Amino acid sequence: MDDADLQEIVEMEVREILTKYDFDGQGAKCIRGSALAALGQATHELYSSKQIGELLDAMDTGLLIPERAKDKPFLLSIESCYNIAGRGAVVTGCVEHGVIKPGADAEVIGLTKTPLKTGIMSVETFKKTLDVGEPGDNVGVLLRGLRKEDLHRGQALVQPGKYEVFFNFESQLYILKEEEGGRKKPFFSGFSPQCFVRTADVQTAIKLPEGKKMAVGGDHFTAVLKLQAPLPIYVGCRYALREGGKTVGGGVITKILPDEASDLASLSKKKTPASGSKKK
Repeated sequence: MDDADLQEIVEMEVREILTKYDFDGQGAKCIRGSALAALGQATHELYSSKQIGELLDAMDTGLLIPERAKDKPFLLSIESCYNIAGRGAVVTGCVEHGVIKPGADAEVIGLTKTPLKTGIMSVETFKKTLDVGEPGDNVGVLLRGLRKEDLHRGQALVQPGKYEVFFNFESQLYILKEEEGGRKKPFFSGFSPQCFVRTADVQTAIKLPEGKKMAVGGDHFTAVLKLQAPLPIYVGCRYALREGGKTVGGGVITKILPDEASDLASLSKKKTPASGSKKK
């Protein structure tokens, strides 16, 4: 797109959109360039690889690196599992808390109440072996003594004894309006959408607070949620609710509630975990 006037219009529209969503649209730095010219696949009078360098410099100076929770016990939510012939099972995912080191003992928890004991044999990312995996890193972890069939998407690889799994929790819940992509109709206690916590998705039943007969888009309230299978959750953990392929709500866990006898009884009847078999 070589038309300077058209480029100016596009920049103005982008700045307006940023301002609309409470970003500093007027103060944002805009760098014009051409990816094809930077790669040498096209020639341009104004653009080359120089603009890519300017973009990286602007990112280095303008974007703050978020603080990572390195001091917490490690937790990696499992995204996928593989068997490597002659070596064992590999799980992939993003490190959420703590640091993962080869040689450390670990547990796989979630979807059942019994943890699987294992150990970390190696940590890799993009075909590079790491001495340590830190929060925010997408890594592959080779596990000792387990196979792919033992593992499921939505479980978590954690430091032994540092995390527990629960069925029930209390949270601050927000229901999306229809114009935000939420439900058109209200729902009542017992509504059971899919609850997404990190890579896990399990069916959950919502119990509305006493005195609230139904929930509609735009409501913000405290609710009790019961998961179909236990997950490693904690106060401050975020989740999303989805129904029919679209997000209908989300919230933050404010209190962990004890398991009930009916939860454990229903879990004992299941032969396979409730999450991780299909990608939504």
